[in-house]
Amino acid sequence: MANGFIKLTVCRDNNFLVAVVEDNGIGIYTHMHTPDPQHRKKESTALKVLEERLKLIKNNKGEGSSLKITDKRMENNTLTGTIIELRISMLT
Repeated sequence: MANGFIKLTVCRDNNFLVAVVEDNGIGIYTHMHTPDPQHRKKESTALKVLEERLKLIKNNKGEGSSLKITDKRMENNTLTGTIIELRISMLT
């Protein structure tokens, strides 16, 4: 992709540190459903471990951390790419 981009935004949202990574690639849905054997659906051990660790991180209000992955195609059929939001609970 000649005009690809990756945008990283980090901010604080009340009791959370929020990191958002957005790109304009082919998107998760297309990647998972491509007939190319090199790109077929496979489980990510790293993603599973990250999700388990995030469940353990809570702030002093008991609010947990989270990971959200959104395929931009699912939001608007004219767009491609992925948005990943990581919310990490902070002690206040």
